[in-house]
Amino acid sequence: MSCNSLMLNFQKWRFMMKRWSFVIFLILVAASLQAQTWRQVATATYPYFADVFLVDTLRGWAVGSGGAIYATNDGGITWVPQASGTTADLKKVFFLNANVGFVGGYSRTLVKTADGGMTWQPTTVVEIPETGASIRGIQFTNALTGFLLSSESGKNGRVLKTVDGGNTWTTVHYVANEEFNAFSFNGSNGVVVGSSAAVLYYTTDGGQTWTKAPTPSLGGFTYTRSDIRAVHLFTPLVGYAVGWGSSAAGLQPSILLKTTNGGASWVYMTQDSADRTYDNLYAVVFKDTLTGVAAGGGTRGSVVLTTTDGGVHWHRANVPSGVALYGVHYSKSLFLIVGSSGTIFRWLNLSGTPNLVTKIPGSTLYALRFVSAKVAYAAGYGGVILKTTNGGETWSGKYLYANGLSPNIQDIYFVDERNGYAACSYRMVAKTTDGGESWQMVLPDTVSATTASYGVYFTDNQNGTVVGQLKSGTDIIYHTTNGGQTWTIRTGVVNKALRAVAFGNALKGAAVGDGLKIVYTSNGGSTWSASSVSGVPGSLASSNLRDIAYLDSSTAVAVGNKIVLRSNDGGASWTFVDSAAEQLNRVSFRRIGANLVGCAVGNKSLLSTTNGASWTPYLLDTSIVNQSLYSCAVDYSGYPWIAGSNSSIYTSAPVTSVRDGHATFPQEIYLASNYPNPFNPATKIRYALPTAGRVVLNVYDLLGRHVCNLVNGFNSQGVHEVVFDGRGLPSGVYIYELRFGNAVARNKMLLLK
Repeated sequence: MSCNSLMLNFQKWRFMMKRWSFVIFLILVAASLQAQTWRQVATATYPYFADVFLVDTLRGWAVGSGGAIYATNDGGITWVPQASGTTADLKKVFFLNANVGFVGGYSRTLVKTADGGMTWQPTTVVEIPETGASIRGIQFTNALTGFLLSSESGKNGRVLKTVDGGNTWTTVHYVANEEFNAFSFNGSNGVVVGSSAAVLYYTTDGGQTWTKAPTPSLGGFTYTRSDIRAVHLFTPLVGYAVGWGSSAAGLQPSILLKTTNGGASWVYMTQDSADRTYDNLYAVVFKDTLTGVAAGGGTRGSVVLTTTDGGVHWHRANVPSGVALYGVHYSKSLFLIVGSSGTIFRWLNLSGTPNLVTKIPGSTLYALRFVSAKVAYAAGYGGVILKTTNGGETWSGKYLYANGLSPNIQDIYFVDERNGYAACSYRMVAKTTDGGESWQMVLPDTVSATTASYGVYFTDNQNGTVVGQLKSGTDIIYHTTNGGQTWTIRTGVVNKALRAVAFGNALKGAAVGDGLKIVYTSNGGSTWSASSVSGVPGSLASSNLRDIAYLDSSTAVAVGNKIVLRSNDGGASWTFVDSAAEQLNRVSFRRIGANLVGCAVGNKSLLSTTNGASWTPYLLDTSIVNQSLYSCAVDYSGYPWIAGSNSSIYTSAPVTSVRDGHATFPQEIYLASNYPNPFNPATKIRYALPTAGRVVLNVYDLLGRHVCNLVNGFNSQGVHEVVFDGRGLPSGVYIYELRFGNAVARNKMLLLK
């Protein structure tokens, strides 16, 4: 055989091997539809904080969940994490000086530093016999002498003392059937407070002996509980304690107590009626004999009280936050306040409004809406509002604050980038006209915990509908025609809580609720009637519905507990479409040209659709998306966005960020997942190039046969997008391949007809 013949056969063999290798690769990777390329674009800035401590106006520490210790060297403006060496939740922090500090937490955990937090050494205080006890108080009077307070829930309150810098501890006070919450020492005098106003102890000999103080009267108010949660003995004789308050179990004012004899007796401080609060207080500190701060709250907003006359009068400060605040400390004129959701406030001279340091507070995000290609909002627990102005690449957060309240946000709707509404717990509805910078209450709140506004939708700036629950098992519908200035009310249409509302046009709308109940309107919300539902399996006959979205003026989809329904007549009648593996919390649709893109999100899943009639599960990358999901949206390019707890937002949209006015380009080629996927008939494919150059983008079937060429030519640096039209092709999995220089990237897509 000639050399030419041998060479020809070798080339044929090499070509066939390459062809079959590619086919084998396609078969292997197409065995199941590959997960979308997901990325996280937002999360909470900080963890839950339980306490804060300042050694001067620059240096301080905040501690909290999961062993978190954060330090500041600029007075609380910026914070950096420090390695604590433990994952236990931490509750208290105390520094003897700028170098020596102690942090205590759950499971008897005590962490110590001798170098200002550069290194921490965790230990277990074995002298506390209760393994489930948490360390709730730490205070040192000098380098050798210090105290710990520990307790379990409802029992085993204990005070321990060290005389060797914390190497060993001895119990100096123990009560088996009482829970201790906090303590404070000043000189040889000390006080302990606990799970009720009857749990008050004091010592005058450095903790060697303890005496129980008489139970104080509580101002003539009726209390179902009287937990005392924090105490500060400012001088050896003068101290303040704070605790329980509630508006849910009757109006029970926040408890404020004062002692002038070292804790031997306590006097209830009655708040002025105009400034009276009804929330738990978790922290108290006094700067001098007259000036003090107490912090707490959490049901309808944070609560911060100040006094400048030694507790005779307390005034509520304007603090734009909806979470419980657990720690407060000061150095000279600087106060720092911390709490859940990673909230940090910085307050100078107790004047004006405290400044929220936290860029993104943590929240369970119940609602997510794209208002334009660039602007989107997310909102949820604690009144947190997140906003993006660059298409979702970066987000910033704050708290909805209206009329002194920041309740949980159940739903949001924006008519445009600046005008929007929020439906909240305790019935409140708030309105913004400046893109969320400020909010005004347009539907007043109530103290009833069973009254809530769950869904909101406006067809224009003036006409809107809010749905919710008047009380357990009773629906309520509010309708406005003047932008929320006045409302008409309808209740008792289906006698179930209504959870969401949407409109297909200015006239046709529907609301969904518990027990498979749906109501509809054909006159813009002036009147409502019960809808009919058919074809639902018996096992799902009482499913709770959670959300609704319109595909057009007549077609709508509702989702809920393991169920998907569809209406073709504007919401008057509904038929069963599909079941789901779990509860679906939100559904969203957007029309992109001739294509309709939809998604629905559940606790651990995401479904996609192109028509609302058939749904396909996404294969989420659990290494990235690893939590329960509560809201979803489709952006103006057709990509899905999903949100969960801890202010986490994810998307499969490619990176298109802009920073400091300059485009951010990838370091290597990036081939995004097509969207929608599955699709019918068309889908979008995005890719990004690190530099300009020649690009080839081809589509193949599973046998490696070339289907079509989408790109073949020179492309500029940056992000590009093409449309693949599958009309004329059979249903199935297709491979799209991007070649750029020596780099190759492939993804799969599913055409489903």
